[in-house]
Amino acid sequence: GIPMTKDDETKLTILDMAIQLFSEKGYESVTVQEVCDYSKITKPTVYYYFHSKAGLLQAIADIMGQEFLNTITNAAEYVHDFPLSLTKILKAEMDFAQANKNFFRLHASLLNAPRASEAGTTYISLIEKLDKILLEFFQNSTNEIGNMKGKEKLYATLFQNNVTSVIINVLNGGLKLDDQTTHQIIHSFMYGVVA
Repeated sequence: GIPMTKDDETKLTILDMAIQLFSEKGYESVTVQEVCDYSKITKPTVYYYFHSKAGLLQAIADIMGQEFLNTITNAAEYVHDFPLSLTKILKAEMDFAQANKNFFRLHASLLNAPRASEAGTTYISLIEKLDKILLEFFQNSTNEIGNMKGKEKLYATLFQNNVTSVIINVLNGGLKLDDQTTHQIIHSFMYGVVA
């Protein structure tokens, strides 16, 4: 990869701390001063790189969010096998969440942020991109599963919410995601769609 500069390292340190704090306490509750204290970096430095708390969240969405979108895009490639594709999306999202627990917890909380809030307005473009990827996948799958026609947006939303809830449950130790559980999740979702 490209060698990291001192600037890049400083930025990543700040972002890591911000992701951790936002995921633990909620975006609204965390101050820029807390991010500074935890990352042992001065306020002017944080403002120099990110301009504001919303700027920090935007950078998180741009960097981690883009990685997340790339993961979903690759998994949601339409392969004319609806259950297999749903399984691929669930597993890809789970793997990403396991590797980026704090980001995924933050992402899950921001999915339902009030749209008019600072967090909501900052994160909305990432949510819209995610919705678009899944909507396209469900529209492509309509040829295979006829009774989804006209309800693709609803099913894309239901699937995304199911997957997010399951993953948060796994991260919190409430569920183990093995092949059997994965199969049951996909089966129960499919049953709701094709029934």
